[in-house]
Amino acid sequence: MKNQLSAIKALFRFRIYTIINIIGLAISVAATLIIVRYIHQEVTVDHFCKDLNQLYILTAQRSNGHISIIDNTDRNNDPNFIDPMKNPEVEKYSYCISFKDDYIIVDDHRFQANVLVTDSFFLQLMDYPVISGIKTIQRPDDAIITRKYAKHLFKDENPLGKQLVSSAGYTLTIRGIVDEPDTKSSLQFDLITPVNQGKYMDWSRMGFCITRLVKGTELAKFNEKISKPQSLICFSHSPIQFRLFPLKELYFNKVVSSASGFFLRGNKEHVIVLSVVACMLLLVGIFNFIILLSETGVIMVSDIFSFLSDTLAFSIVLVVKGGQGKMSKSLLRTDKEIAEIYKRHSKTVYRVCFAYMKNPADTEDAVQDTFFQLIKSGPAFESEEHEKAWLIRTATNICKNVLRHWWRRHENIEDFYNLPSSENIETDDIFQVVMELPEKYKTVVYLYYYEEYTSVEIAGILKKPQSTIRNYLHEARAILKERLGDDFDEEQ
Repeated sequence: MKNQLSAIKALFRFRIYTIINIIGLAISVAATLIIVRYIHQEVTVDHFCKDLNQLYILTAQRSNGHISIIDNTDRNNDPNFIDPMKNPEVEKYSYCISFKDDYIIVDDHRFQANVLVTDSFFLQLMDYPVISGIKTIQRPDDAIITRKYAKHLFKDENPLGKQLVSSAGYTLTIRGIVDEPDTKSSLQFDLITPVNQGKYMDWSRMGFCITRLVKGTELAKFNEKISKPQSLICFSHSPIQFRLFPLKELYFNKVVSSASGFFLRGNKEHVIVLSVVACMLLLVGIFNFIILLSETGVIMVSDIFSFLSDTLAFSIVLVVKGGQGKMSKSLLRTDKEIAEIYKRHSKTVYRVCFAYMKNPADTEDAVQDTFFQLIKSGPAFESEEHEKAWLIRTATNICKNVLRHWWRRHENIEDFYNLPSSENIETDDIFQVVMELPEKYKTVVYLYYYEEYTSVEIAGILKKPQSTIRNYLHEARAILKERLGDDFDEEQ
């Protein structure tokens, strides 16, 4: 709870910076979700069909290599025509023609409509959800309308039983309503009408065939069977080869063409690019948020990687030493041991951290981080002095890392003295002056005068040459003498 409160305080202390980064994260997540939703729609086209893996589209390859969607209609009663759909492997197929530029007449009003002319098998192959009325075309005057288009024509009225006139002049009765499927459909239509009408048997209008093969049929073998070249009158005796193409692969395919645009087509490259963009947006948002937390002192970026590496190392040691019955003190310490160490050295660690952080809130965070490092990766100590020295060095490094962040360089130090302290540390005028020394001096002075370490011991703790420590002490004494005057006692 204490850590959480400290984190909240740090975030509120830098409200503008926090708000900007949180808004950035929210925008990146929202944009990512929008892109992901679009990608999902693209990669799940026609997945509402329960037998999608068995559904195929009839295609024809011409002598020039061009492959196009085609139907199986023999328009010329050609004696050379062999219907590829008349094979035992074909369980069921539907003949369709899509008229995207068609119209209908309702109550003497003309409405533009995408009309799908088909037979009774279409809705048995394509699992569009029928929400009311008949489930397939049954009679020559049947019509099945989409819920969206019915709303457009009749508002809130029930469309069942309503009559309309097709562009071919036939009166049709709406006897069924289909809803939009759960996933995007490659076939878009407003109205389904029967195929057995004069206009829709136009010789020049090419349709398409949707086919369901018997389960277990190998597509390659079936295509080999039906791909024997046929020289037909309607293709000027130019040989063509019939083949089936999987419906599930049609949306992103660039080889198979549809001159009439029966099916919607997608672009796989766009999906790949958007996938990369979505990943980059999310990563940038998360990275900025992590930077926010690190800059405000809630977490350190380095701590994330350190935690992951330490966790991995700890796991390895557990595996290696799991059967040996004992564990190194550097990896496992009991709660009692940690409590004893804290009792012995918490005041010292607090003073060291306070010397750098200048305010109780950040000092407490630094103290917590120091003892967390002890719990996580502290070494086995030879003595209590070694223990104390390690904690001082760790606390110093933690404070220095925090103070390196850019926002700290812009903070007004005077503001920190107005914050209440939750730690009772003994301070006097001399100690306050020591805390105001330049960074390189104050830790050395504190260790020398308050913790009573020798210059040699301080050099070992701070990992600096003895000569450097002696110089720091000499220079610090000069500053303290100047600032304290008669109150300064070099023997103190």
